[in-house]
Amino acid sequence: MFKTSRDLGIKMMLTAIILIGCFSVSMRSPISKAAAFSGPTVVVVRDVTFTSHCLAWTKHDSKKVACAAGTILESFNVPLAVAQASHEKYILLPARTASAAQFSAFHTQLEALKNALFQIFHPTPVRIIKPLTNCGSNGAFYTTFGHDNNSWEIYGEVETDRYNYCNLDVNNSIVQGVNIGEAWYWGKDQYAGSIWHHGCTFIGNSIYNWPPYKVINGGYYWEQVFYHNDSGCNSGSQIWDNMGPMS
Repeated sequence: MFKTSRDLGIKMMLTAIILIGCFSVSMRSPISKAAAFSGPTVVVVRDVTFTSHCLAWTKHDSKKVACAAGTILESFNVPLAVAQASHEKYILLPARTASAAQFSAFHTQLEALKNALFQIFHPTPVRIIKPLTNCGSNGAFYTTFGHDNNSWEIYGEVETDRYNYCNLDVNNSIVQGVNIGEAWYWGKDQYAGSIWHHGCTFIGNSIYNWPPYKVINGGYYWEQVFYHNDSGCNSGSQIWDNMGPMS
């Protein structure tokens, strides 16, 4: 109990000053970067051809040249606010507990997102004036690329021939890792809407080949698809290596 009304007034005044001070401090506290970028995680696809130091050549022209824009595309998981701020097209990243049907829908959406970006750089099909692979001969397309300016690289190769009635046949798809210290996996190959899943192979510093033996129509790009830190080749960051156009 306060001795006098004057003591009570002083106590109330001090309490008010403390409360106002606390409110003022909370109002001045800056919003953290984490809070500013809070929200759902979405997936965007970007052209990383130039930052990956990509080089390309063919069996008929062994001179290595810088890859054309759109050759190496990569998906990134980013906060929704980042995608909106940079005006990028995006899709929602499914939860790890999502059903198989939800992941299937996600991959369909991701492929459409990638294709939309790729078509900006390389509208397909390409009209082939003179095929690189002549009747009765074979050919090959090659790329090498790195990632985030690290010292490692992935070597990709697609071998073709026109031995069978001059049909264009893809007879080998080859991947080799060089100085890779990260977990990258070779998940599938794609061409003109066709997809071939052939396991989820850890690349490391090894060389692998998969013989498609597929007769194809020329004018499209052969894609080798890689996954980062995802041994199931399901929802991790993806890289698409586009070689071609096949001819």
